[in-house]
Amino acid sequence: MKTLCSFLVILGYIDPKFKVPARHLIMGKYIPQLTEQLNEALQIEAASHISLTMDIWTDRRTHAYLGMTAHTSVNFVPDTYLLAFDSFTGSHTGIRISQKVEHVLSRHNLKSKVSVIVCDNASNMKKAIEVLADVKAEETPDQANNQTVGQNPDLVDDDTLWEDITVENQAEVDAICCYIAVTVLLKRCKAC
Repeated sequence: MKTLCSFLVILGYIDPKFKVPARHLIMGKYIPQLTEQLNEALQIEAASHISLTMDIWTDRRTHAYLGMTAHTSVNFVPDTYLLAFDSFTGSHTGIRISQKVEHVLSRHNLKSKVSVIVCDNASNMKKAIEVLADVKAEETPDQANNQTVGQNPDLVDDDTLWEDITVENQAEVDAICCYIAVTVLLKRCKAC
């Protein structure tokens, strides 16, 4: 008990406004949240393939962020996971983006499961996908049946893949993006 009191005194010096959460709050809220997060991690690990969506944007204060979501289907049940919403400092080069994406995928142990990456048509994103594909080709040279961007540059250089969407299709794309964002937010709210 003396150790606990000493620990609380130290916490009081570090942050005088800090209050130790009550036992019922830890048991009723925090542990179930952590359990839900662990269950989500296990569900995404059960998927054999995932699709990624990602984008980088800058807020009004010129702080840049990288957002990445993973989309899976396990037992024919589609699901979406927010993998990262991280600060992205420095220049937005394709190599730096690919390094950050690799870090996020490694953190979630998903590097070998990525089948598709969806992003905007910015040249830095195109370069990031090329770098990621080349790294994957170097890591798995045995899989000759699966063509990568490194083996077939036409997979990324197909001009129709990088065309801007038409005004007619913009509403549909906006609706899909809104649906994905709301789905992720609702899932996070259920955990709270």
